Amino acid sequence: QEDEAEADIKDVPETLVSQQYVVYSPTFRVPTFYFSIHNSMGSPLILADLIHTTLFHPFAFEHTKLSTFGITRLQSSFPVLSQGEHPTLGTPCWYLHPCATEQAIAELLAEAEAADINPGKDDAEMVRLRRWLEIWFMVLGSAVN
Repeated sequence: QEDEAEADIKDVPETLVSQQYVVYSPTFRVPTFYFSIHNSMGSPLILADLIHTTLFHPFAFEHTKLSTFGITRLQSSFPVLSQGEHPTLGTPCWYLHPCATEQAIAELLAEAEAADINPGKDDAEMVRLRRWLEIWFMVLGSAVN
């Protein structure tokens, strides 16, 4: 009986607390996804555990190299995921590095605009900015649940 009770306790998943933020990066001039994940005792997860949470799609970090302070694509010198201070809260966070964001979104935005049959002239800049942000969230959603 005692062994069964111990087994049941071990099978209960640990409660994690995730805080997520979208913050504008003045350096790269794009939105940036910041987050932190802590266990029920308030301790932050180490990167090796963090990437296996349900925050990320299982394939999000394929073909990457893991270190204690970030994740880098194998053929890139820039990190995909880094650790740093939240720009307004001043708390330690992880963030998806924004260095390639502008180029990636620009390519997708150009495709979306080329396919637009009725672009319209009214509030064209506002429509473009809204579409830019929608595409950014779609790209983010390809890695983050």
